[in-house]
Amino acid sequence: MPEVWTLIMNSSFPIAWHENNLVNFKKSLENKKKELKNLARDVARMESEATFAEHQIIHAKHLKKDKFDSDRFMQNFRSTFIYPTED
Repeated sequence: MPEVWTLIMNSSFPIAWHENNLVNFKKSLENKKKELKNLARDVARMESEATFAEHQIIHAKHLKKDKFDSDRFMQNFRSTFIYPTED
């Protein structure tokens, strides 16, 4: 295997090959940026949902409830919560 690596490292490639390599690299970079943007949006949404769940628990304890339906409890408050949106 080291011989192959040495051969590759000591080989010259045409400018067109390097240009094509750069085009593909830039496409990969753009895809990574999109993935990062989507991941950041997902993290922000999850943080917002966790904060809302925390508020539900605090409010339920304040009202001395021993249980609640998370899909229904405080839904009027949820409408005021700010969730990340697409740009």
